[in-house]
Amino acid sequence: MNFAQFLSNQEVILLDGAMGTELDKLGLMSRGRNNLDAPEAVLGIHQEYARCGCHALTTNTLTMNRIYIETHNVGVSARDVNRAGVELARQAAAGARLVGGCCGTTPEHIRTLAAMLNEKHR
Repeated sequence: MNFAQFLSNQEVILLDGAMGTELDKLGLMSRGRNNLDAPEAVLGIHQEYARCGCHALTTNTLTMNRIYIETHNVGVSARDVNRAGVELARQAAAGARLVGGCCGTTPEHIRTLAAMLNEKHR
């Protein structure tokens, strides 16, 4: 699906909701690890959002970056957990919906950005 073309043909785009909240309801608190440990649950949540009419699904990969994984001892490979998150979202999208990657900052990213901004404004 061509992203630019999709955007130009839509007046309103519905995105999925909070993956973490839905995982919490199932008692699965490990967020991104669930891509590897409970893929059927992650896929089911994506599929439910798709059935509800969402145009785009976001991957279950929030905070699954190398810095967060290492500093929080998550014990997974950033590559493996993110690849699994993308594949689960793509499977649920079934070529009929957009898939967007979900990433988040870490305190280290924020400190680096703040330092860069401070340096720029001196």
